[in-house]
Amino acid sequence: MDAMTIHMTMEHLQSKALLDCGPDDCNGSANGSLEERNGDTEFLDLPDIQNMLDNKSLQSIIQVLSEHESYMSSFLRAHSTLLRGDVPLSVPVRHYVAVMAASQHSCHNLVSAHRTEFLNAGGPPDWLETGLSAVNSKLQKLGKINDILAHQPWTITPSHIEEITRPGGKDNWSLSELVYAIVLMAHFHSFSSFIESCVSVEVGNKIAPPPPSPIHSAAPARPYDCSSPAKGDLERTTSKERRRRKGSTTSTDSCVAAEETSSPPYDCSAPNKVMSSSGSPGTDRVDSLVQKMEQLRAQPEADSEELEARFERVKETSAEIGKLDEQTATQYPLPQFRKFLRTPDFHYVDFAKRDNKQNFPTFRVQDFNWDEEGFSVISRFYDEIAQLLDDKFRTAYNMTYRTMGRLTAIDTSMFRRATWNYIQCLYGVRWDDYDYSEVNVLLHRSLKKYIKTAACYPDRCSTEEYKAIMQDFLPSEKVHVCLLVAEAKFQSELLYALRAIAEHYRT
Repeated sequence: MDAMTIHMTMEHLQSKALLDCGPDDCNGSANGSLEERNGDTEFLDLPDIQNMLDNKSLQSIIQVLSEHESYMSSFLRAHSTLLRGDVPLSVPVRHYVAVMAASQHSCHNLVSAHRTEFLNAGGPPDWLETGLSAVNSKLQKLGKINDILAHQPWTITPSHIEEITRPGGKDNWSLSELVYAIVLMAHFHSFSSFIESCVSVEVGNKIAPPPPSPIHSAAPARPYDCSSPAKGDLERTTSKERRRRKGSTTSTDSCVAAEETSSPPYDCSAPNKVMSSSGSPGTDRVDSLVQKMEQLRAQPEADSEELEARFERVKETSAEIGKLDEQTATQYPLPQFRKFLRTPDFHYVDFAKRDNKQNFPTFRVQDFNWDEEGFSVISRFYDEIAQLLDDKFRTAYNMTYRTMGRLTAIDTSMFRRATWNYIQCLYGVRWDDYDYSEVNVLLHRSLKKYIKTAACYPDRCSTEEYKAIMQDFLPSEKVHVCLLVAEAKFQSELLYALRAIAEHYRT
């Protein structure tokens, strides 16, 4: 970005993107003033954004995030508060934790930026030169949880929390410090995922990507029949949740209201605008997807046993998609990042193939979920951060422009939910009321492969694979899918860690 572009971006962020919801994001609905959203006029430290715009390795992130202004607003509020808020961890420690977390996925952009911020904040240079072995024992103890959260969060237990927070232990963490560190690590794991799977491949500055695997497109299907309109799906936001959020109104509330109304799957009054004269395969694939959503809505609901069996099938088949050989697995993280990790060769394994299945069963959201338990655990220590994370999750999940490629007036809730739930399925998280057969119907195998790579080993994403998926979608829609990957990954890590903290807290 040149100086003029940076200046214009700052003005835009101050005047629009950080203050309200863009009309496209919420179907033309305004969401109120800053005071109505947050209850005060304090917003965020604009110098944090200026640092991102001044840093060449981070400029492209703002550029890509600007595709979705309402999400960018939520993200930057949370990001700024995590780095600059009034919390027990010093600023240098926060930046070093960011380096540790971003190193899990070989994210050069974030590691480079936070190395600089660490030094600017007065951090010891030898911590960067030598790595984790040079830091104090308190930070070293965080290394194990960093490994687990990034790759196998289902293995975190109350004993891990007890070990690092035991009273009287040398250089142990307080529970409030650990909660904050966990949120910070999960934030940078998911941020790294978005950068490596989307930003780096969008702008072409990916570091040493592995050889791409060929991806074959889905076969064309006949266009959707306009004779049967759709009914919108209810979003994952209830009136109970909205009341509990201290009466705040977020950008997604108007999105929810708009999607709860019935609407056709696309503008059937103008089909000629949708279909090209050549009947291109790209357009046919989008039409086929819309038709599949209509067919799924017409199907009767399955009973609980069948729903569980369908989850198990998706979980098992996901293990066969995008498998890595051991030789490829040992190539990552890249050498320059390994010194910041406790166990550099620790990596994701498919949940279906995990060890100790009896000790690490499927995570059932009905037993512990973000909206009630997870939110409450963080809120007990950091209410503002809990509110900001909640807003960010809901914005990413509910955000819609009611388009799908060239099609307009689309209810995209079913596609978004399939994407979100598939990502969490990769980490063993199950929504009991969801029919996981929708995942296999709506997400093409090549898309599932890329989603899995983006969530579980984003440093292996390649430009070729990114270009090969969702070719008939709008570029911003592809970015939205990558945002869903990052946020669903973030929430999955938090669910496991916060459950372990809650169980430890009760003992």
